[in-house]
Amino acid sequence: MTFIKLKMVDPMTESDDANEVYMRPTHIVHIEPYMGPFGLQAFGPDGKCTHTGKYKQVSGSLMMLYGGAQRIVQETPQEIIGKIDAAEEKKEYES
Repeated sequence: MTFIKLKMVDPMTESDDANEVYMRPTHIVHIEPYMGPFGLQAFGPDGKCTHTGKYKQVSGSLMMLYGGAQRIVQETPQEIIGKIDAAEEKKEYES
């Protein structure tokens, strides 16, 4: 199975820009629509990444991943399912 490209919400900026991430569809366990606040983060003087207390409004999907991780992406659940279906049709290694 190939990778799919998604736009992950960036917690380090207040802009609507997104980071492109590539993941294997088999790592996605659950997808649901998400609209709400998203906590912003910044690096503190000690080098640790912490919440700033600020939020931005986002809409897209909340994905639960294998191993307990979560990601918020800008695509809708229908768009993600479409990308997964298209990836499943391709062969990873052509013979």
